[in-house]
Amino acid sequence: MDQHTRNLICAALVHDADTYELETPHGVLTLTLRIDVDPDTTPADYPDVYGTFHYALNNADTGRDQRPAECDGAARKIWTSRSYWMWWQPPADVVKMPDALRSLATTVRELWETGFALVAVTVDETITDRLGHEHTVCTGSASLGAVEGADDAGYLADIVVGLLDELEGTGVLP
Repeated sequence: MDQHTRNLICAALVHDADTYELETPHGVLTLTLRIDVDPDTTPADYPDVYGTFHYALNNADTGRDQRPAECDGAARKIWTSRSYWMWWQPPADVVKMPDALRSLATTVRELWETGFALVAVTVDETITDRLGHEHTVCTGSASLGAVEGADDAGYLADIVVGLLDELEGTGVLP
């Protein structure tokens, strides 16, 4: 695929469900961008980046919450419930930088609330069966999970380029 076509595809695939019709010698391929919540990834999967997370039950005797033993004075409660709390222990290097700590705390809360993204490009093709009926089938897809910042257009374009490379490498795209 030439660079001009790549640029056209990246310009077209910027939001969930955006499509691009790619004409090939064998027919038209429909490329679709899919952005969904990644159900398999949380900030807890990356303790070096986001810190560690610990659940704590309320003290049965006092009814009050207790900081988990794994947490120090820099730990914060980020999720509360009637009977338990989630504590966040930020990475040690970030604790010493107040602005970075505030920014990371905001990011961590957002990731727990909205989740990481799963970004995929699917390739559909319309085929005709032996009876002459047309069917649209997915002939391939490439995806990347655990994406933070899928709303950043430049970052998303870089991801789409990588997914197109993967689809080309597997022979799904010409």
